[in-house]
Amino acid sequence: MKFRIATWNLNTWINRKNRVPLDGCWQWAEENIRADVMILTEAPLEPPHAFRTDRRWAVRPGGFPGRSGWGTIIVGHKVGIEHLTEVEGRTIDASFPGSLTAANVILEEGPPITVCGIYLPYRKDSDGRFVGHPSRDIAELKEDFKVLRRRSSGGLVIAGDFNHEHVVTPKAIRKIGRGERMVDVFGSDSRHTFRKENPPHDEFKLDYVFVNRDLRDRVIGARGGFEDYPTAANW
Repeated sequence: MKFRIATWNLNTWINRKNRVPLDGCWQWAEENIRADVMILTEAPLEPPHAFRTDRRWAVRPGGFPGRSGWGTIIVGHKVGIEHLTEVEGRTIDASFPGSLTAANVILEEGPPITVCGIYLPYRKDSDGRFVGHPSRDIAELKEDFKVLRRRSSGGLVIAGDFNHEHVVTPKAIRKIGRGERMVDVFGSDSRHTFRKENPPHDEFKLDYVFVNRDLRDRVIGARGGFEDYPTAANW
């Protein structure tokens, strides 16, 4: 069977500040991405009512500490979603609560695919000083990735907003067990997913979809960034 998986940052807090209706973000995704599984970062933990029908959800209760209105959610449309919070006795996302949401995607055919939704902020302490960096955080999450790969029989997807540009696949993701390597579905074809508000409006690739090699061999197409979705910048 064929299915489509996507990741997108909904900018919940910025949209609320600017009084942009969140329903519009969801509607844009429905009309333009049309994915069977969506990893939505900075997403409202209470989705708009119109989008709760005929969907399955994996939501981390409470989102980020201190930012309880939004987090990373995994949404399945016409596929099953099994939220994973503990695997092999290991609590998932214990290092930086809110950074990682994991789920098994139950398909009509074949074994489940494990999906790991990621959002890696530049963390600050109570005084507003930076105390963490996305690259260091992703290294700390390595054991979570390993146990999720061991748990998965149908393959692993790690996707979301890494808030940092990577020239190569991060080491913590590159090789995570079973002798396999995770690869970027876009390879060296960099797609810009973030544009600065202030001039000169530099663009960066901050959002990624990594899959294990077996899944990569079955990818039949990849679209992303402003190059393929120019109207995403409106949101």
